[in-house]
Amino acid sequence: MTLAESAECYVTAISAYGSQNEQSHEIEEYIITSSAEVGIVNTPRAQQVIRDCAPKGYVDKIPLVSIGCAGLFAAVMRFVAGSARTARILALETPSDYVQSTLDSAQLGVGGDGFVAQDVAYILDLQKFPEGALARVEHCEIMSRPSCFSGTTKLARKFLARLDELDAVCPDARIVTFENVSGYARRLMQAVHAGAPISEQRQFLETVEQDERHFMTVRPLLDLQKQMAEDTLRPLIVTCLGAGGRIGIFAVTPIDETKAVTPISLHHAMPNIDAHFIETMGQTAPFPDQPIDLWYMNRAYFGRENFCFEWSINGDTFLCTN
Repeated sequence: MTLAESAECYVTAISAYGSQNEQSHEIEEYIITSSAEVGIVNTPRAQQVIRDCAPKGYVDKIPLVSIGCAGLFAAVMRFVAGSARTARILALETPSDYVQSTLDSAQLGVGGDGFVAQDVAYILDLQKFPEGALARVEHCEIMSRPSCFSGTTKLARKFLARLDELDAVCPDARIVTFENVSGYARRLMQAVHAGAPISEQRQFLETVEQDERHFMTVRPLLDLQKQMAEDTLRPLIVTCLGAGGRIGIFAVTPIDETKAVTPISLHHAMPNIDAHFIETMGQTAPFPDQPIDLWYMNRAYFGRENFCFEWSINGDTFLCTN
C-alpha cells in the first residue's frame, strides 16, 4: 500500500463526556463515530450527548462514520483528508443497552465472545497546526484481514511490517496491544508472535480492556489517555481490533513544550479513508430503532483497507433543540 502525502494533525484534548474542557478556539468540524452505527442517534441519551459535546455554534451536517470498534481511526483519517483545520470527534457508546444489542447481533456479546458494553462517550479534539497541542499524530490506518485461507497470518505479517516502518517515524515507541479476550484476538496475536523472530519480538503494553467489559470505539482513547499520562516523552502506538478482521493503528509523538515542533516527514503520511456513503434523509426518524443487520458484519466489505461507512445527520435540525 502506498501512503499518500497528507496534512499534519495534532491532538489538543482527550476527555470523557461531562469533563470536556472549554474550547480554546473555533472547531470547524464535528464527527461522530459509534460501533452501534447510525441507529443509536434515535435514543434520547445519545441525542443529549451529541448536543452537549457539539462545538459552540455548530449547525452544519454531522458525519457519522462507523466500522465497528475501529471507527475512531476512520474518523481521524476523515479529518486529515478534509479541508477543516480543527475538528471534534465524539466516540459515542451510550446508551449501553442499545450498544449491547448491536454486540449481541454481531455475536460479540451474549452467545459469542461475551462482551459487555460499557456506557461511555469520549471526545478527541484535533487540529492541523501545532500551537497548544498535546501530541502530533504520526500515523493512522485500518488494516483488514485478506479474504483467503491464510488471511490471519497475512494480516499479522502486514501488521509487523507496519510496526517496522513506524520504527523510523516513532523511534523507541511504546505499543499498546490490540489483544482482548476474544478467541480471534488471541489467535491473531499468536500469529504476530510467530511472524517475528524471538530476539525481535516486541513487548506490548496492556490495554485497559482486561476482561469482557468492552469500550468499543472509546477503547483507543482510554489507552491513549492512560499511556500519555504515564509517559509524556516517548512516542506511543495504540492498536485496537475491529470486528471482521480489522486492526486500527494510531501513532502519536508527545510534544515537548520546551522544544520547537519539527515538520512532519511527508514521505510517510496517512492513507486516505475509503468511505461508503449510505443515503438517508438527513433526519433521525428514518434510522431503525434497533439494529437489524450491521453493516460492518457484511462480508461483502471484509478485506477492504482503510474503509468505513458514513451517514449524514442534519445538524441544523438536530442541534437546535439546545
